[in-house]
Amino acid sequence: MVRVCREESFHQRQGYDLMLRLAQGQPSQKRMAQEALDRWWWPALMMFGPSDANSTHSGDSQRWKIKRFSNDELRQKFVDFTVPQAEFLGLRFPIPNCAGRGQAAL
Repeated sequence: MVRVCREESFHQRQGYDLMLRLAQGQPSQKRMAQEALDRWWWPALMMFGPSDANSTHSGDSQRWKIKRFSNDELRQKFVDFTVPQAEFLGLRFPIPNCAGRGQAAL
């Protein structure tokens, strides 16, 4: 598990470094970074699964200690961590009001 976490952490840092370089580059590169965010933001949010209201097994998984956090909680943690990074890069979010921390990004 430690190796898996290290590898995933590497991918996150590599992605941020790439977006940083694009955001600080030529106008065409900045456009590429914004287009990537526009294209991947929704799929990134959906990697946590359906909302808790629409998840048939999330409650059971938490009750049985398979999952420590619900899909909505994990999604919100991701938003709270990621939004400041993207704002620092000068990127705009494709979903209205999703940059507001403390509220669901859907």
